[in-house]
Amino acid sequence: MDIEILDLGTKCTIIRAEELQAQMESLIQTGRDVQIDASKVEQVDTTALQLLISLHQALEKEGRTLSWHNPSEQTLNTAKLLGLDCGTIEIGKPADLCLFDLGKPWQVVGSELKSKSKNTAFDGHLLQGRVLKTLVRGKTVFELQGSK
Repeated sequence: MDIEILDLGTKCTIIRAEELQAQMESLIQTGRDVQIDASKVEQVDTTALQLLISLHQALEKEGRTLSWHNPSEQTLNTAKLLGLDCGTIEIGKPADLCLFDLGKPWQVVGSELKSKSKNTAFDGHLLQGRVLKTLVRGKTVFELQGSK
């Protein structure tokens, strides 16, 4: 099977969110596996990470793969900051957890977001995967209504 390449460029941030989303939607339509070229990435933010998670889920749902090519030092450092290279649940460790349902679709309604800013490039978009509950230091700080 042929592989499609997604070049993330140097800035993988909310500024490029609409462009990245369009590229990802186009890649999903090809029916091919996708390789991400993150070799030039200097900046990454949570918007880009959310898009990459959605791309991964969409490909996985169709039995396709997402692979990484030569991730930059910044990409690797961002992953470490997010705890993606460790992640343990142990006695004495901070209980910072996020319960996430990969199979739960939801439609973004900017005015209902739990952030100070209600501005989002994803207003009205249907996304796959939803946070159900978030705990910080063992205390629930967010719980999606009706998710119990």
